[in-house]
Amino acid sequence: MKLIKALIGLIIIFFCSCHHDEFDARYAAKNYCECMKKNGAPEEYAYARKICDAELLKDNQYFRLFEIDMVDNKKYYKIPRSLRDSAQKFNLELLRETKKECCYQILYCDRDTVKK
Repeated sequence: MKLIKALIGLIIIFFCSCHHDEFDARYAAKNYCECMKKNGAPEEYAYARKICDAELLKDNQYFRLFEIDMVDNKKYYKIPRSLRDSAQKFNLELLRETKKECCYQILYCDRDTVKK
């Protein structure tokens, strides 16, 4: 009986540890960069971006809110200010993290980081 309880406890811990915070831009950037590399960026940038943006839209509410809902003026003002601010903050952090992680794949490197 104790063995079964211990096993159930370990399973619960395992599943809880696999969950990530949707607001974690570093985690999202890491996954986005892996997706871009896997799908052939920078050579196949447009294709990779379509695939990876779609995955991020599906997986992350802050990215979805920023990319879809907040571009529509009618929807924009119906979204609570705190949620808009969170989406903007997440997307700014996502851009910073993807720039650090894979600037070549997203075609957004600073001039001083480009290899000559």
